[in-house]
Amino acid sequence: MKKIAICCLALLMAAGMAIQTQAQSVAYYGFTEETGQAYTALTDATEVAGLSSATATFENLFFNATESIDYNETSALAGIPIGFDFLFDGKTYDKFVIGGIGFIVLGDNTSENVTLGSGMMRFWSPIIGICSDGSVYKLANTAIRYKTEGSAPNRVLTVEYTDMAYLEDMDVDNSLDYQIKLYEADSRIEMIFGSTMTFGNAYDWFSVGIRGENGAHFREPIDGDWSATQYESNYTTVSNTTFPEGLKYTFTLPEPCQAPTASVSDLALTATSTMVTGEATVEEGAADGYIVVASTAEITGVPEAGTYAVGDDLLGGKVLAVEELGGTSISFEDGDERYGSALLPNTTYYYAVYLYNFKCSGEPQYGPIASENITTNTSAPASLKVVSLSGEEIKL
Repeated sequence: MKKIAICCLALLMAAGMAIQTQAQSVAYYGFTEETGQAYTALTDATEVAGLSSATATFENLFFNATESIDYNETSALAGIPIGFDFLFDGKTYDKFVIGGIGFIVLGDNTSENVTLGSGMMRFWSPIIGICSDGSVYKLANTAIRYKTEGSAPNRVLTVEYTDMAYLEDMDVDNSLDYQIKLYEADSRIEMIFGSTMTFGNAYDWFSVGIRGENGAHFREPIDGDWSATQYESNYTTVSNTTFPEGLKYTFTLPEPCQAPTASVSDLALTATSTMVTGEATVEEGAADGYIVVASTAEITGVPEAGTYAVGDDLLGGKVLAVEELGGTSISFEDGDERYGSALLPNTTYYYAVYLYNFKCSGEPQYGPIASENITTNTSAPASLKVVSLSGEEIKL
């Protein structure tokens, strides 16, 4: 079985974000799951091209209205218009293509095509739906359709998968019907499952959710039940799981970013001749993270909304540290070569600490300044020489 690996870059991405302030991420989207929801199949919808002539499996194919491609053959496919501008992961998208494995890929207005990248990066694009390491097998009535309905500003795009057999021995009574819905009015995403599907085979991973440039939000079933899930940032190993008919997942945009109103307190600095350390406290839940700026001159003002990385020039200084808040304490060290050499003895350095919020929609916002300065110690001499020695006095 040929496998496609779609989600494995999430950990690398998360590691990359550790040294810069974080932008809006789908990891912080709101989520609800409901059961017993109505499933209304599409009528008069457009069916994708190429599925009817596909071989027994089609997990490697991407579709639009007129053509299908194998993901190994090309890195882009002409996009299908969504029918409205759709906000996702802090960007606006207006087109999509459909992946045979069970997800859609979004594209923006910079090109008529939706870019799939090359190699492993072809799955780095914004995706919504099911991604898996397995195959999808055609049944007699397997179909993929899409349709945009309604009028502005309340249009809805629906992408519908019918009789998706994720195991070779599945039949029409144990295959998956499901829809992906994008809403113009509030940019929410729904996934509605219209049939009960159970598979006992173990998957290295079988993930349902959303993934953008700045993170991922997948759902992991608890005790094999997809109607009772928990957040997962990466792919999920599953076996003996069931999708119940009438299950609905809803992903919603985070609230707009607001600047923290609190600042850190008790900012205290200590120094040696070549090192400065800082400690401070903050109220529980006061913000999502903090940023430290260091300089050889006084720091004033507040950073503009946006993202900053360690080493960036900011407010006349350099960004020294960027961290997510995990409690009520803040600490940092300054002893590197940000100024072309180690910190100098007997020199005054200035530090400013700002709280910021990023688990929200829009650019990160920064709170009030907390600042202090300190002078490093005078260096100890390289050696000492006794000049004179008496019973009560030593001169060096």
